[in-house]
Amino acid sequence: MTTGRPLIRRLWNGDFSAYPSQSEGDMALCSHLAFWLGRDAAAMDSAFRESGLFRKKWDEKHGSSTYGEATIKKAIEGCATSYGDRQKGEEQPKPSPEEWPEPIPFNDFSLLPAFPVQSIPGVCGEMVAAIVDSCQVDAGLPGSMVLAVLSTAIGARVRIVLDSHIEQGNLYLLSVLDSGNRKSEVKAQLAAPLNIFQKARQDAMAPIILEAENKQRILQKRLDSLEKQAAAAHDPVEREILRSDCSDLLKEIAENPVPVKPTYLVDDITLERLGGIMCDNDERGAVLSAEGGIFKLIGGLYSNGRSNIDLILKAHTGDTWSSDRISRGSQSMMHPALTLGLAVQPDVLEEIGRNPEFRGRGLSARFLYAWCQSKAGYRTLQASPVSALLTDAYHRSIKSLMEIEGRHELRLTPEAQAIWNEFYADVELLLRPGADLQHLVDWGSKLPGAVARIAGLLHFAKNGPDGIGKWVSFDSVRNACIIGGYFTEHAKAAFGIMKEDAHLAVARKILSYLKRCKPERFKGRDLFDHTNCASMDEITPGITALIERGYLREATRASITGKGRPEAMAYEVNPKIILKL
Repeated sequence: MTTGRPLIRRLWNGDFSAYPSQSEGDMALCSHLAFWLGRDAAAMDSAFRESGLFRKKWDEKHGSSTYGEATIKKAIEGCATSYGDRQKGEEQPKPSPEEWPEPIPFNDFSLLPAFPVQSIPGVCGEMVAAIVDSCQVDAGLPGSMVLAVLSTAIGARVRIVLDSHIEQGNLYLLSVLDSGNRKSEVKAQLAAPLNIFQKARQDAMAPIILEAENKQRILQKRLDSLEKQAAAAHDPVEREILRSDCSDLLKEIAENPVPVKPTYLVDDITLERLGGIMCDNDERGAVLSAEGGIFKLIGGLYSNGRSNIDLILKAHTGDTWSSDRISRGSQSMMHPALTLGLAVQPDVLEEIGRNPEFRGRGLSARFLYAWCQSKAGYRTLQASPVSALLTDAYHRSIKSLMEIEGRHELRLTPEAQAIWNEFYADVELLLRPGADLQHLVDWGSKLPGAVARIAGLLHFAKNGPDGIGKWVSFDSVRNACIIGGYFTEHAKAAFGIMKEDAHLAVARKILSYLKRCKPERFKGRDLFDHTNCASMDEITPGITALIERGYLREATRASITGKGRPEAMAYEVNPKIILKL
């Protein structure tokens, strides 16, 4: 079977990457076969068996029929018209919604699970719930950001000791949300105690740093003077005395370094500078941002296009890192621990997907993803702000964690270790060929470790500084597993966007316009203001993809009489799209 339609060709060749699962890819191909083969079940079955999607499951019994028979039946029921019907040349009346085929879905992100706010204990969970109400945002945004705040506060101070290995406590988190959905406001409220703590420490250190700098300048001037005297001395004895005095001053300078400004949280920064700050601050650091600019830095924005990814990779796993730059000299860290808490627009996710090194070297697999639903257009003016009492309790909780010094190990209770072991075994099954995570083996392999890290953070969200020395409970690990399940479903959506063809990205933007504005029909030029596309060359492939999936069809154009340009093509919209809203 051959066809000039790109989507059908990919399905025919066994590529179902544009769909959430192979089962949905099977249904999509069968829907096309129903149209082209006149809803002939036997012909459809024969054709499907020749396609790249055919597998043993096709003949497995599902109730009274096989999986293949059920799929074909459903495709035929959803096919209101076939190619043969159109070839008859008869003018068809405008069909009712029931006569339109069921549109073949994209990855429907509106069906993704909601963030389990109840899994975050104590005031941190209360703060997330309050911000969801006050800012009227998807819970995945504050839920992910509060985990990033906990990771900043305590993640670099702990290691989670499992029966199999040891995990650091820091996380990389990426929330994806359209512009205009209060990402900056949510980040500002949740990161506020970190910024306040950092400023208080910097203010307290400012006079100490000033005094130390003054002392260093005096010592340096004395050293410069002695060196000049030693260089000018003709008497060997005098010169040796001066040299000895210089050595004493050098030792004094080395023993009295200028303290560094405490910096735990940064935003707009180069990776070279980030490494230096982490070296100066007990090998810890955090980037919490409502923008995705750090990916441009990682991708080599200031390095002639050469990716600068080593620090980001090693600061997630705690591997030894070193740098020998002329500008800053030699630097090294034994166990760097970085937190990344980013809230970005979907275009940033697409940009990540276009850089093969991010996936190839494991950067993409280190993030936990939250695909957040936009609330814009459905928000009310009467939103209640977060109470001052809750805000104060939250600030005190995060401050108490920031004040913890040293490095600490956390261990799981036997019951907690057992449920983590079960989670690990379940994830391992999902990595097998044909299972849900077969195309995300790199990400899925890191998921159990990420869940252990989340459990450690929830342990401190519940116990505060008293969590030091306590065993991580069954409840903390169970809640971490629930959150891990949330991130699993959202990772599948995120990686789907990263590898999505450009024409499908445009199709998704057009579909968003259709759901938002609900037109019965439209012309291509109507889409310019709604898709950020600049020409019909960009828009047409997206329209074609929607026609192939049953969302649109070409409207019949009036016959042309006389001179003049023909009327631009118009497209009718499947009314089932609107009915489902």
